[in-house]
Amino acid sequence: MTSHVTPHKPGTAFEYISKMKTLLKILFFAAFAVAGVFALSARKTAVKHSSPKQSTTYYYYPRVNIYYDVIKGTYIYLGTDGKTWESAKQVSDKLSTGMGKKAVLINPPLPVWKSNEQHRLVYSTALYATASDFRKDPPKVPVKVIKPAEDKKAQAEKEEKKGSGFERFFKRLFKKKSSAEEKDKKA
Repeated sequence: MTSHVTPHKPGTAFEYISKMKTLLKILFFAAFAVAGVFALSARKTAVKHSSPKQSTTYYYYPRVNIYYDVIKGTYIYLGTDGKTWESAKQVSDKLSTGMGKKAVLINPPLPVWKSNEQHRLVYSTALYATASDFRKDPPKVPVKVIKPAEDKKAQAEKEEKKGSGFERFFKRLFKKKSSAEEKDKKA
């Protein structure tokens, strides 16, 4: 017995499904290839950008407000007019001996002097402040003022005012009468 397979006619559902599967396989392979190309190109650009760039280092001397560019070997300082910044290979002996402590600035925003206000505030405090500058004063002990003794009647009135409204009401209602008040009522 031979099995007899009938050939499929063009345009049948079987042929349509078969062509769709082939088309999907081709599209999937193409999408995978495109994604691979993008992944490799992104990796190459990341490697290009990760190359180390030359770092800039400055020394800042807050006592005299001068910057020193380590790479160029130049000093940057505020000019005599107090508005413009100038640079020079050397500074006067008077300035160089009184420079004091330095702060190292690695890769600061350029030009470095644009952040001078912030540098003066931060580094002069950090380099020249002492621990005692940041201590709080001990709390002051309050002084008690001794008032002259008040009469007993005023003290009693103050004590009456203490407490809730009901307490004061009942204290007034049932308070003991003093001997002076009893004598006044009898008379």
